[in-house]
Parts: sequence; C-alpha cells; structure tokens
Amino acid sequence: MRKKILDYHNQARIRLAKGEERNKTGRLPSAKNMYQLSWCCELEKKAEAAIAVCPENLSDLTGYGTNFGTRYHCPRYPRSSEQLVMDELGNWWGEVRKYGMTDAKNRYIKEDMRFSMDNWANMANGKNTKIGCSYTKIKGKTVFLCAYDDRSSVARGLEPDAAGGNAPKAEQMLKMIYDCPSEKIAFKLAKKCPAATRPIYSHNWNMHKVSSTSTPDEAAADEVRNRLEHCV
Repeated sequence: MRKKILDYHNQARIRLAKGEERNKTGRLPSAKNMYQLSWCCELEKKAEAAIAVCPENLSDLTGYGTNFGTRYHCPRYPRSSEQLVMDELGNWWGEVRKYGMTDAKNRYIKEDMRFSMDNWANMANGKNTKIGCSYTKIKGKTVFLCAYDDRSSVARGLEPDAAGGNAPKAEQMLKMIYDCPSEKIAFKLAKKCPAATRPIYSHNWNMHKVSSTSTPDEAAADEVRNRLEHCV
C-alpha cells in the first residue's frame, strides 16, 4: 500500500511537471523543479501515532504539510480501507479541477483559495521530497493522514549516526537536482575497465564496485544507495 500511495503522488506530479494535468479550465502550466517524493518511515510513524487517538493529535507534525481525510464505510456498497484511501487521494488531487488554479506559475495562495485546495497544494508542492502516510479503520470509517516534508532528515538533524545519536543539523543544506551532464561524465568513466580513478577536478565523486556479474543493474544501484544512506 505504501508503494501505491507513493506512486499515485509521483505519477500525478510527473503529469503536472509535464503540463498534462487538468485545471478547472484547460490545463495547468508545466511545473519546473518538481522533486520526486520518497517514502519516509519516520513520517509514517508520526502519522500513525497522530490518528491512533480520537480526536486525532497532529501536534507532533507541526512544521510539516499534512492532509487528513475520513471516508465512511457503507454496508450496502462495501469497499476496503485500501480502496477508500485511494478514493481520498483522488479527492485531494481533484481539488484543482474543482476550484481551479489561476496563477501562471502554479503558486498557491491560501488567502485567495480560502483553504479549498490545501490538500492538492501539499501533493503538488514541488519542494516536497518526502512523504509518510498511515490509515486506520475506526467505528465504521477509515481515517487517513499523509505528512509531507520539504527538508531532508540530515538538514533537520534527524539522521542517526554511528555513535547512536543523530548527526548535527545542516540548516543551510541545499537540495540536489539531477544533472544530465554530470550523468554523462559518470557513465563515460564507469564504462572504462578498470574504472577510471583519476581525479575529476570539476566534480566530487563516489565509486562503488559490485563484484557479482549476475547482479542486475537496478539491484547494484540499490546496493550503492543503501551504502550511501548508512555512511553517516
């Protein structure tokens, strides 16, 4: 279910970035610098704790973007909680088609929209990089909460270190963007055998070798990512 929720967000954001998403009238303008969301287990835990009590308590999510929804179960037309969650995602994303965005740069101004598109704004916020959601069935209804973060765990001082604590905050940390020219340089050097180890004075770089020839490229890339995530 995590993958379904994450994929829904990223696929919708891709359409928005390409200028393919419908507005109330016509299509929304394309969005630049739209980051791909990744799933954050820490945000999921916060969301889970927030909806574990009634009424929900969002105090631990102060500073994060949050979307909250309730869907009631109808015995006559039974639907699972998972189906209701996907329905609610569609409802959130559909706010822009219902109310309409008029700003040419997709800037969301709460005062103008009177909070009618807060859920869509969180889903479409190009600066967001992480998402964590949770849902639960309570007394004939499914409660669903998503939390969004536009700062990395390193920047917020939430990344564990080897000493059992957290790495210090990096408040001035800039976000990365994917750079195709840098990819071309990396691809060119990685194709050489043995791999090039000469200094690349225009770039900082990391190299990791996977010894098994039977390892698929995607699995090797996942291994590199996991190693990088545990270097703190």
